[in-house]
Amino acid sequence: ITDADDDQASATTEIGDQITFADDGPGLSSVGGTATVALDETNAGEDFASGPISATSTAAVITADALFGADGAAAANATTYSIELTGDGTTSLTTAKGDFGITLVETSSNVITGTYNDGTNDLTAFTVTMNADGTVTVEQLVALEHPDSPNNDNETVDLDGLITARITITDADDDQASATTEIGDQITFADDGPGLSSVGGTATVALDET
Repeated sequence: ITDADDDQASATTEIGDQITFADDGPGLSSVGGTATVALDETNAGEDFASGPISATSTAAVITADALFGADGAAAANATTYSIELTGDGTTSLTTAKGDFGITLVETSSNVITGTYNDGTNDLTAFTVTMNADGTVTVEQLVALEHPDSPNNDNETVDLDGLITARITITDADDDQASATTEIGDQITFADDGPGLSSVGGTATVALDET
């Protein structure tokens, strides 16, 4: 301050903490997904001799509207995908041969394995792999038990309520947002029923009253 005689007095105080810059984190909305993976045991051949069989979804199984905010998207891995168990891995699925119960195991952040024990060894029935682009690949190594009705052929079983997909986005400030959706009902295994062909017969039965 300055008086009429031009004398001055001054004082200071630190004001840096009074100046703030609020972050604008990323966000996800409209989370969903409709892409499917369908395997048909018909392609595995007689007694699964042509197996394993596999299929990949034509699009990401989980989708969302992503907003990275003022920071923008991270330079690398701005959008990533993973899968996880919805529950504890217990299922009602069994193998067609032996009726061995199948349990789901999180092998890694992008692989879930359907395992069973045949009384001697722990074996793999199928694997579900989340790819980097959000598509899912399923590989099936053994035939699964299917219901007998309504057609006794080509019924399907799925993983409804068993597997969850996660999408995670990262902005340039390393802030993240993630969302999940259940995708088990998007993964189906179709049965291959038995069939008959070239039906005929030449054997005879002859009775002689002599």
